[in-house]
Amino acid sequence: MLLAVGALLLLGLPRQGAAQPSFRDMLLRSLGAYELGDYRTALESLSQASQELHGKLKAAEGSSAATAGARPYPIINAHEHVRAGMDVARYIKLMDEFNIAKVVFLPTGEAPNNQGYELHLEALLQASRSHPGRIIPFTTVDHHNPGALASLQESVARGAVGLKLMAGHPYFYREPLDSPPLRDIYRFSSDRNLPVIIHAELKWSARLYREFQEVLRLFPNLRLILAHLGNLYHYPGGLRELAGMLDRHPNLAVDVSMGQGFPYYARSIHWNPTEVRQFFTTYQERIVWGSDQVIAQTTPTDHLRKVLSIELALLERRAYTASMDGFPAEPVKGLHLPETVLRKILYDNPTRLFNLQ
Repeated sequence: MLLAVGALLLLGLPRQGAAQPSFRDMLLRSLGAYELGDYRTALESLSQASQELHGKLKAAEGSSAATAGARPYPIINAHEHVRAGMDVARYIKLMDEFNIAKVVFLPTGEAPNNQGYELHLEALLQASRSHPGRIIPFTTVDHHNPGALASLQESVARGAVGLKLMAGHPYFYREPLDSPPLRDIYRFSSDRNLPVIIHAELKWSARLYREFQEVLRLFPNLRLILAHLGNLYHYPGGLRELAGMLDRHPNLAVDVSMGQGFPYYARSIHWNPTEVRQFFTTYQERIVWGSDQVIAQTTPTDHLRKVLSIELALLERRAYTASMDGFPAEPVKGLHLPETVLRKILYDNPTRLFNLQ
């Protein structure tokens, strides 16, 4: 058992820098002692090796944290929900702490049928007028309503620069993604070059998956952003499926906003950072980031600050700690993306996709 644990640790060792041999020496000493039957020495050496590895992860976290605060480019938070009554000035101060130049606010309502979104939309449009260039207002609709298209057109005339659809969220709607009312909305958005963020749970049913493919086929010029990676990262082979969609449909992009699902997303990266990092690198011009928080008047600033810190750490650092439910106390593996990739995901891509030049 000890030999197996040691071998796993050896295979999982990050190969970086000159300090690595001390860890290897301790691990090899442990394995050698085990083979000779000196189990006490084997256990002590393995414990020392484990402590050394833990220290290296902490050091990597610390050095990355130092550079994260000195980020040489601004950020656009491309997916954040807003509620009427929120203290906008308080959030603007928080944006300044993280060098967030702009935030895309989505005024979505409650399930089912996007209830109450009108109140949030009105507050958002007013806030965007008070903070032009920093608060980027999207609109939303209840496509059940016969006046949904007219409502969209009115919102755009009043300053909304994009649309968030909850049409593929099973708690909100169960109707087809390619229904006639939604086709009218897609057509208008495509004609106006209006970016559309859509929440579509692509593994919820085979029917929903097929309908999403049909929307992509029918509207090849629709600027469509699939929120939350379509939640495909949960499933074996899910990122490969998503890569195939991106290859077939150049008008499709994805966002990596995870909200309450962030601990599951972070764990999937911790166990397989290489595959996820490769996906981010390959499709670096098709990904935007957002923290996907629902910001109301009572949302604590410290909570928002913690979420932003942890989510950016996942992208920027080799390892980080997360004082959040669902996370261990030990450091968690991050993506440690190159600065050129980070700049695209965090600023250049949303600037282009959302017409924010």
